[in-house]
Order: sequence, then structure tokens, then C-alpha cells
Amino acid sequence: MGADLIADIHSILDDEKLAILHARFIALPPLEEAKISLLAELSQAKHSNATLAILKAKLDENQELLASAITGVTAARRRIDALQNVRQSLSIYDQSGKLAVVPNNYRDVEKKV
Repeated sequence: MGADLIADIHSILDDEKLAILHARFIALPPLEEAKISLLAELSQAKHSNATLAILKAKLDENQELLASAITGVTAARRRIDALQNVRQSLSIYDQSGKLAVVPNNYRDVEKKV
């Protein structure tokens, strides 16, 4: 059972890595459930430090990939919000030199920088 358990954990971690790399985030919750279950089993058994170190390295790598994916999605969301803001309003400076926002009611207005 020990070797099968380790192989199953490696398989789940590999699947998780591929899901993150290919932005298939919808696949992550079922993998997480399986991973939690397998890691709970792992905690009940004795394994070599080398085996545990390899698993920890894979877990750490997937965690870093996920953190990077979250950072990328957050940056993309901010960019989309900024573009949406540009479509909805126009920032100008008024006569006193202060920044003012004018709503853009005309969708065919061309904005140039």
C-alpha cells in the first residue's frame, strides 16, 4: 500500500501541476479533495525522508505555480478594469489644473494619448 499511496500522490500532484499550467482551474477542487485524503493517509504511515522530500518539493512547486497564476489573474483583472474605465469615462484636467473625470456617453469617440 505504501508504494501505491506514494504513486497516487505523485499522480495527483502531476495532474494538479498540469491543471495550473494549462489554466484549467475548474479541475483543481476535485484534485484538492483527493490530495487531502491521500496526504491524510500518508501521515499515518512511515516513509523515508527522501520520499517525503520529493513530495514536499512537488507540493512547494505547485504552490508557487498557483501563487503565480493568482498573481497573473489579478493583474489581468486590473488591466480589464482599467480598460473598462477608459471606455466609460475620460480623464481630463480642468481650468484649475485638477484632474476631472468626464463620463463618456459616446462609444465612437476615439481617444489618443
